Amino acid sequence: MIEEVHGVSASTPIVAGNNIAMAVIIDATFKGMGKQHMEEIAVYDVKDGKIVKEQFFYDPAPTA
Repeated sequence: MIEEVHGVSASTPIVAGNNIAMAVIIDATFKGMGKQHMEEIAVYDVKDGKIVKEQFFYDPAPTA
């Protein structure tokens, strides 16, 4: 869905047990939606050193 990435950044990860959370900011051009600025919280569950589950929390881009 991404046509072009203009910038990506992530906060310092927060680790609690087998969970990692961080803020992620993405500026990109999406197919059919144009250029968007997205901010999300990414949460990862880790087992045996591998990510076994990921969740992303964000507000969807407003539609015209």
